[in-house]
Amino acid sequence: QVRCWGHNNAGQLGAVSDGTSATRLAVTRISSAVDVDCGDAHSCATRADAAAGVCWGEGSEGQLGNGASVDSLTPVRVASIVGPTEVAAGLDFACYLLGSGDVHCWGKQSHGQLGTGTLIDLLAPPMLPVMSDAVAVAAGEWHACALRSDRAVFCWGRNDRGQLGDGTTTDAPLPVRVLGL
Repeated sequence: QVRCWGHNNAGQLGAVSDGTSATRLAVTRISSAVDVDCGDAHSCATRADAAAGVCWGEGSEGQLGNGASVDSLTPVRVASIVGPTEVAAGLDFACYLLGSGDVHCWGKQSHGQLGTGTLIDLLAPPMLPVMSDAVAVAAGEWHACALRSDRAVFCWGRNDRGQLGDGTTTDAPLPVRVLGL
């Protein structure tokens, strides 16, 4: 069972109420969660059966991954995702790592944080993965990174402070290898 607390202005607590809650609220319509991550005002989870991923909360930028740009007080299924094992949520985007090693990202793409090579926002995960052969994924505010099975780390998105680790401060809309690891 997933439980959330705090500010709930966009439904990010996953409970059918709004406002702030100082007590833990059970997220409705989700059980057997094995991974959960929170973005700015949205949350996502994977389930033990890895059948599908779910997200809830603010959806104005498509960060819920269900093909719409509306908020949801309860979890909604992420479109076309089967077999998620890990989730990473950024400011207005999210990424899933699938059991196959593929990473798919969706939502706002102002700095290339979806890793698709463009700056086009996506309301649902793209058919093609950002990268394959990944074993872990993480997201920052406007960038994301993945660890591959060969232990190489790749990052993409905003890089104004060198957060991609490639020795530059240039945004990267496609994965770039972190240097020196």
